[in-house]
Amino acid sequence: SGNGVFGALETVKDVPATIMDRLLAAALARSGKGTGQITKDFDIKELAGTSLRGAQRGIKEAQRAMRGEPSQLQDLTRWDLGKETNYNNALLNFYTKGVFRTLDAEDRLFRGVAFQRSLEEQARVIARNEGLTGDAVRARARELIDTPSDEMVLRSIQDSEYAVFQDKTALSKAALNFRRMFGEPGQYFLPFVKTPANIAARILDYSPAGMIKFLRETGKLLSNPTNIRAQREAADAFGRSSIGTAAMATGWLLAKEGKMTGLHPSNPRTRNEWAATNKQEGSLLGPDGNYYNITRISPLGNSMAIGAQMYDIFTNTDINGAEQAVLLATAPLSAISSLPMTATLRDAVQGLTALASGQEGASQAVARTLGRTAQAAIPGSSLLRGVAYGTDPQVRETRADNFGERFQRQVMSQIPGLSQRLPARIDPLGEPVTRESGLVGSLSNPLTPKESGVGDPVREEIDRLNLSIPRLSPREGESGEEFEERSRAYGTTINTVMTALINSDAKRNIDEFDVAGLRGMVDDMKARGFRNVPDLSNISEDQMRDRMLRFVYESAIAETRQELSKAFPAMNVPGEAGSLFRGLGRN
Repeated sequence: SGNGVFGALETVKDVPATIMDRLLAAALARSGKGTGQITKDFDIKELAGTSLRGAQRGIKEAQRAMRGEPSQLQDLTRWDLGKETNYNNALLNFYTKGVFRTLDAEDRLFRGVAFQRSLEEQARVIARNEGLTGDAVRARARELIDTPSDEMVLRSIQDSEYAVFQDKTALSKAALNFRRMFGEPGQYFLPFVKTPANIAARILDYSPAGMIKFLRETGKLLSNPTNIRAQREAADAFGRSSIGTAAMATGWLLAKEGKMTGLHPSNPRTRNEWAATNKQEGSLLGPDGNYYNITRISPLGNSMAIGAQMYDIFTNTDINGAEQAVLLATAPLSAISSLPMTATLRDAVQGLTALASGQEGASQAVARTLGRTAQAAIPGSSLLRGVAYGTDPQVRETRADNFGERFQRQVMSQIPGLSQRLPARIDPLGEPVTRESGLVGSLSNPLTPKESGVGDPVREEIDRLNLSIPRLSPREGESGEEFEERSRAYGTTINTVMTALINSDAKRNIDEFDVAGLRGMVDDMKARGFRNVPDLSNISEDQMRDRMLRFVYESAIAETRQELSKAFPAMNVPGEAGSLFRGLGRN
């Protein structure tokens, strides 16, 4: 699915790329320094035929892959393995070769389409540069396609490698060098690094950062107006960057309408709020009330998620202007850090650092990272994970009070038949966390669905005010079943408290009071010894209400947590949302 969407993006980007190419050629021709030749040609009439012929080429290549034969275009190196590994066990040979050949076949299919698209475009460009028009262009292009030059074939190979994330980039080289530092263990624990690194590079290409390459290649062209390669590279860079920037703008607008989420939050407070409102990163809110994660559709989904993230940063009143500027400028890098490979490396480094410094929860982070890495090293791990998720709609709890148990649970959670042995994960409001995709969707649908909190008054209030409901952690010696029971009781109680507060006189008074009334409420709190009373100076009336409500809710949640920690399992729900707020509901 990712290759298919990216192939479509590469076709769409040819529209602005062709326009820019024409502008560059015309400008250089008028200056008297350039040749006036074009390097790009988007012909919508030829689009369907080119795609069909490319698919036919790709199907043949896929068939060769399934037979274990090398590509006629180029030996593929997607999985960074020099050759197939042969085992003494026939079943193991069948499984591993089947997995890798299937993945190779998928790549070759899309590679064939990209190869044909590039070959035919080059042929049309040559024909037009020869001064031909109309049917003469098509006739001459067909001659060139039937007997392509070595230069045309090499360029088509390069374009096809780019289309399936297999070209050599600075990031992919760095990733491979990083893996080599660990020798044989690196091959095992980081088997696939080239493709994720190139996906990261594509995210940068399809963002405003891509204009840097456009300016660099344009500079080369101006210094040498006959540099046709620089002209083509500049046009392609412009096309990709403009399309990616448009995708980011779309993400921004969708986030503004509350229809899309940004990247996974880095601070614990926002992570807690997301857990309570069922949000997931880079997701569109569908008409059915589900969130659909689109970040697996790289780089389009990532670009849209970057735009949504930038909107969240821009509208965040809790950070100053300088910090906003830095976060906005580095948003594309945040998208790269959220990719599976880079996220694993990031989590591992953070976990080891925390472990060395003795921070709480460090061993949990390391165990999670190692568990994910060990499971990912199994051939066909994504298939196994898809089956596990598709046959077990319940998200499983992998946290535990010790390193070994956490590692074991992390691996089990992604293996069919074993995941069901783990306790259910419970959200901060006492509800089990579930998946909506089913087996077929888990294996074939890249848009991972998740039920949103839309329509639930408590979850909507948490989302509106960005409330943080801290998650529970397993206690020492606590079994998975005991932790699940405690989590349900905790979440159910929090939900009851929030519901009571939403319908309380205190909430109604905050909604109805004017500025003087709100400040009078603050003075009353201070007189009664409340701590950390919110500051209502230099903010709007609506912001005053939101700040007061946030204080009321989170203070009640804190008191409830304290009561539960003392009373579990014989818990008492604080009446009227806790003694802290008795008396606030004045008429």
